[in-house]
Amino acid sequence: MDSKTLVNRQTRRTTLTLEADVADYVSQKLALNKDLKEKNVVNDLLRKGIREDAAHEQPRFEIVGFKTKLASGITDRELEKLLDEI
Repeated sequence: MDSKTLVNRQTRRTTLTLEADVADYVSQKLALNKDLKEKNVVNDLLRKGIREDAAHEQPRFEIVGFKTKLASGITDRELEKLLDEI
């Protein structure tokens, strides 16, 4: 979202249950800087996560098929026997 979009939006008040490691991280950040507010630390973490997630979009996975011939001396039946053994 750009800043123009955010101008006309209101904040949303909600309750979150933080996992212990996340709560510890937030507590450490607050201990290092007494001027920070808990909601700002959580919002900054969420924004960083959103940006990181958007930056790592996975390319579409595609398998390209091809036709091939059996090597000389190998028959369909021999190949089937090998596959059965596996």
